[in-house]
Order: sequence, then structure tokens, then C-alpha cells
Amino acid sequence: MSESTSGADATAGAVPAKAASWFDRRLLQTAGVYLAGAWTFFQFVQWLVNRYVLSPYLVDACLLLLILLLPTVLVLSHAGERYGGWSRLHTVGIPCNIVGALLALGLLFGGKDLGSAQETVTLTDAAGNTVERTVPKSAFRKRVVLFYVDNATGDATHDWVRHGISEALWADLSQDPFMVVTTQGMLAERTRRAGFESGFGLPLALQRQLAEDARMAYAYTGTLRAAGPAGFQVETRLYRADNGQVVANHQYEGPDLLALVDAMSLQVRRDLEVPARHIEDTIDLPVSELLTADLEALRAYAEAEYANTFGQDAERAHQQFSVALERDPTFAYAYVGRGQLRVNQSGFTEGLSDFRQAQRYDFRLTERIRYALDSVVLLYSRQPEEALQAALQWTTLYPEDTEGLEFIASLYRLRGEIDQAVAARRKILELDPSETEQLLTIGTLFRERARLDEAEQAYRSYIEQVPDDADGHRQLGLVLGRLGDLDGKMEAYRRALALEPDDISAMTSLAFVHMQQGAFEEAETLYRRAIAQSRTPRERFAAESRFAKFYHAVRGQSAAFLDGIRAAFETQATFSSAPQLAFSKAMSSLDLAKHGAAAEARQALAAAKAGLADELNIDLTLAEAFTLSYLGEAVDVEALFTEIMSEMETLGADVSVCQFEASRGSLYQNQAQWADAEAAFERCVASDPSQQEVWTQLGTVRLMQEDLDGAAQAYTEALAYYPAHPDIHLGLAKTAHARGDVEAARRHLARALEAWVEADTTYEPAAEARALSEALGGV
Repeated sequence: MSESTSGADATAGAVPAKAASWFDRRLLQTAGVYLAGAWTFFQFVQWLVNRYVLSPYLVDACLLLLILLLPTVLVLSHAGERYGGWSRLHTVGIPCNIVGALLALGLLFGGKDLGSAQETVTLTDAAGNTVERTVPKSAFRKRVVLFYVDNATGDATHDWVRHGISEALWADLSQDPFMVVTTQGMLAERTRRAGFESGFGLPLALQRQLAEDARMAYAYTGTLRAAGPAGFQVETRLYRADNGQVVANHQYEGPDLLALVDAMSLQVRRDLEVPARHIEDTIDLPVSELLTADLEALRAYAEAEYANTFGQDAERAHQQFSVALERDPTFAYAYVGRGQLRVNQSGFTEGLSDFRQAQRYDFRLTERIRYALDSVVLLYSRQPEEALQAALQWTTLYPEDTEGLEFIASLYRLRGEIDQAVAARRKILELDPSETEQLLTIGTLFRERARLDEAEQAYRSYIEQVPDDADGHRQLGLVLGRLGDLDGKMEAYRRALALEPDDISAMTSLAFVHMQQGAFEEAETLYRRAIAQSRTPRERFAAESRFAKFYHAVRGQSAAFLDGIRAAFETQATFSSAPQLAFSKAMSSLDLAKHGAAAEARQALAAAKAGLADELNIDLTLAEAFTLSYLGEAVDVEALFTEIMSEMETLGADVSVCQFEASRGSLYQNQAQWADAEAAFERCVASDPSQQEVWTQLGTVRLMQEDLDGAAQAYTEALAYYPAHPDIHLGLAKTAHARGDVEAARRHLARALEAWVEADTTYEPAAEARALSEALGGV
């Protein structure tokens, strides 16, 4: 009885636990306090990111974490004795929420850099001092392509503004190391391939594709609404390249076009969320200080750049650059543009003059362009090591600048450092996966140095990635031929032609394989088809010159060769400058001399030398030596090559052993110095056994020294690469005759005369073959 009463009393005196309710005042209060605190903390993180240029991913990570931890905060608001103590929801749910939040952060941001958006790099300046620079990390650079704006004014006199804004904005944005900027002019070739020859009127879908292909995250374009005395009105659009989503629209009005460009530049960086502190601290000169304050000079510059890219009119580009410089002699960018043209047209002497003028006013150039300019000037001034160091500084500060990497790759190639050149090109491919053409260039680098297996691998990698591009199959055909696989070579060219039935290069390449295999009628048909189907003067020139050199010359048809090569030069005159045409003729001077046009050969050499001012051109020097020695003039071979080697050392250039020794051997052969020629040719084929012409020459000089076994061995090696070449068969016939093997001599003479059946009577090798055939009683 007492026990029962005591239990009841105890129960009656206890305070009952409060029923757990998730929707009470405390929950709302806790949520409100948390959200207010979270927002304050989020704002603080944003301030830190902008103030100290930290990773923008920190903002996203912070926001996600605050949202993910909200359940834990709400659960904690209902913990404690007042709510019945700690339940399984508290003891299990809270740890699970925290672990889940951390896992989510790890999955979404595990590969992201959450530290500083900048890094410190060390480089050596021009004075040799070691300096440190703070530059943006590659992951945080803003990549944008500037497309031409549309001219909606209805007045064609303002068409230049379409690309003028693009050029000016590129210069302005390029001051900011956070920006990686490409203009539509830099994408001219890709734009033309898409069918837009002028570069104007590109639909949004194509702009997106071009931007993505160039690995640009954003695209920028707009519309010119008004222009003239009343001022300019421009609407701009910035959108994402991946999905076309508009990031920002703006409208700019004012009487000063360059001031509008300055406003556009600042707004673009803000729209792309470049850190505000960085924008405040970065040098940002008005575009009028970078380019020119003269609007007519800017117009001429923009027209020159357009003519040089989409217009493909070097003469007009040169004229417009000159107009810009007449109006503003301090226009450094115009000097750079004209200098590049002059280098391409007449050698680097005149171009160097413009580049040095640009250096005089380099305070009007961005840092990146100054490094590029210094690298080029040092190279053309015969300071290759300094040029390389300047280029390395350039790419250290601007690691995503593929032009810098292109320049470095070219320098390494010049120096013969192929592995370093390949590494630079692979870096370009890493930065821009759309640059699959780099694989073709890598293959060519290996092929030039007789690393044929590696070349084949590079070409096949390209074909795997771009199976529908005929160029990959053409290049593969070249290396397969060097490997002695003529069937594989023919198949590669047939695939190329199947992909592009109008491809002139594929046609002429396939024709050459038919020549190698002795199918002369098929070869002639393809060469003539290539000439007839040429779509441009450049294509016609290529087809005509190859028909002359690889068909008529081989078959001993001297008159046809001369007609064909002259026709090719006439075609070239329609698109090349006078110095380029003269140089091209000079490179054919030896062929001209061999086919009876000695005076024309000498004239071509003289014209080319006159157009090169005072600079030594190694190719031209060798062409002259080959031609003169063939014509019977004495050439001091060792003195010549001492001069060439000195020039190459000055330029920091390197040449393959085989190329060097083949040239030396040819000069000795022309002067009947057989032993010296033999030694040079042997050094060549020892480093590159795939040289059919050198094997043929080696066979000839050995035969002249009555080394019949050595001659037969060399000719047989040559035959593996060109089974139907009449010169090889004549050499083997003469070797067999000297050995007393009449049957073998007749067999090879038959092959030679098959190729020379229509040779001119004045063609000496064919005449020699006929005479030997008659002496052996016919074939």
C-alpha cells in the first residue's frame, strides 16, 4: 500500500517533457540567426576573394557548405533536455550531415584550386637580374573571342568599325594578364572553312562553335547602331560559348569611339568577374595611348589587319599599314604589322627595320607584345640564345599564349633540338585540344630528322582524332614512302583523295606514287586532272610545278619541262610578290640548267640575289653553287660550307647531317671529285637510309671509281624507294655491263627506256641508254 502510494506521488510531482515540435518559434529564430550569420560570412568570403585575389571557387564552396549545413543547425536547435534529450536523429543525423557536406564539397571542388588565383614566377630580365612576378594562374584566366560587330547603320563607309572595334578592344584587354583574348581575324582560316569568306554575318551557332574550337569560354560581339558626326552607338553582347547563354548586354553611346572601347574593356572584365582588386591595381592605359588617337590611322590599321587575314591581300595590307604610319609615326602596332608582312615578302632585313621602329615606341605596346617583339628582333639580329630566353620569359608570364609556344617550338627546331620542339607543340595541344594540327607538325619534325617510326605514330594519332581530314593521310603517305612501303603509301593517298576528291595535293601525290611504280600513263592523267581542277592560282601553281619536276623532268622531256615550269611561274606571278617569285625561280635554277636553259637559270639566280639585299640566304647560296658547278664553274666546296656553317652558328641554326652532307656531296660530284663525294653521301645515308636520290648519287660516284659491288649495292637500295626511276636502272645497267652480265644490263635498260620512250633526243641520259642498248644488240 505505501509503496504504491509513493510511486504515485513521485509520478504526480514530475515535470512532463515538452512534446517535440519542429515548427515552433525557436526553430524560426535559429534559422533566421543562422541565415543572417551565414550571409554575413558569405559576404566576408567574397570580400576576401576580391581583396586578396583568391580563387573564385572559394565563394561557391562557401555558399554550398552553408546551405548543406543548414539541417545540422536546425537539428541542433531542438537538442537538449527540454526536447527529450539527444535522440538517434541528433547522434546519427548530425554526423551524417557533416560527412555528407564534406563529401559533396570534395566531389564538386576536389579538383579545384581553392587557394590564391595568382602565383609567383621567377624569371631573368634583359639585364640578367632575377626578378619575381605575380601572375594569374591559368585556371582563373578569362578566355574570350572577339567577333566582328554588325554594321546596322546602313552606311558602308562605317564597315571598318566592324573589325576596328575588335582590334582596339583586343589591344585594350590584352593589358590585363587575367584575360586571354582572341580576335575573329585570328580565326580567319577556320571561318573560311565554314563558308564565310568575308568573316561577316556569322550566325550565333557558328560563333559558338568557333569559340569552343578555339577553347574560348566566352564570345563577345555586338551591333553598330549609329556612327557619324553625332557620335557612335554600339550594343554589345557577352555570352557563354558552351551554351550560348547571354552573360551581359550593354549599350554605349558617345562621340569618341576609342573612349567607348575603353568602357567596353572595363565592363567586360567586370562581367567576367575578374577580381575587383586586380582591376584596380592593373595597368589599364586608354586604348588611344596603346594604338593611336587618330581615328583615320586606326581605320587604316583595322583595314590592313582585315586585308591580311580575311582579304588575303598582302599588297593592300602593306599600303594601309603605311597610311596608318603616315598619320601617326608612333603607331607601334602598325610597325609590327607591316614588319611581319615585309618578312614574308622580301626577307627579314626590311622587316627588322619596322620591328626596331616598333621597339622605339614600345611604351605603346602591351607587355606580351613587347616580349614577342623582343624575341623576334633578337632572332633576326642573329642573337638566337637571347631570343630563346626572351621567348621563355614571354611564356612564363603568359603560359597560355600559344603564339609564344609556337615561337619557342620554331626556335628549338632551328637549333635542331627536336624533342624540345615537340614538347612545346604538345603543350600547345594540351592548352588547346582543337589544335590537332600540332600532331601533323610533330610528325613532320620527326620525319625531317629521319625518326620515321615516331613520325608515323604522330600521323596515325592525328588520323584517329580527325579521320575525315585528307591531310593526315597525305602526311602518312609521305612517311610510309620513306619507310619503303609503297603499297601503304598509295593506299594512304587514295584515302586522302576519297575524302577530298578535289584535293590537288592528294592527286599529285598519288600521281607521284604511280611514277615510282612505273604507271606513267596513270601518273600523267592525274597530273593533268590536278591542273584542270585547280580552284585557286596557288593550287594550279603547285600542280603545274609538280607535273614539270616529277613527270616531265624524270621522263627526259626537257622541252615539256621548260614549258611547264614557265607556266607555273606565270601562275605564281598572280599571287606572289616579285621577290617571292624571283626566289622560287632561283630554287629551280639547277633544273633549268639541266634541261637546256642555262642563261635563264643564271638570270633567275641574279634576280633573287638582288631582291635579298645584303643578307645571306643559305638555300639561295646552295642553289647558286649547285647550278654553277653543274655548268662547269669551279666552286670551293669547303670554303662555301665554312661560310654556311658560320652563318648557321650565328643564327643558332642546326641542320640534319644527311641534308648537309648530301649538299656537300652533290657539289663534289658536279666537279668530278668522286672520293670526296662518296664520303659525303655515305655520311648522309648512314644517318638517314631513306634518301633515294642520295643512294642513286652514291651509286654513280662509286661506279665512276669502278667500285662495281658498291655501286650495285647503292643502286639497289635506291630501287627500293623508287622502283621505276630510269636513272637508277641506267646505273644498274652500266654496272651489270661492266661486270659482263649482259642479261641484267638489258633488263635494266629496258626499264630505263620504258620511262624515256618519249624523251627528247637532246636529253643525255636517255641518249646514253639508247647507245648502250644498241651496243648490246637491243633490248
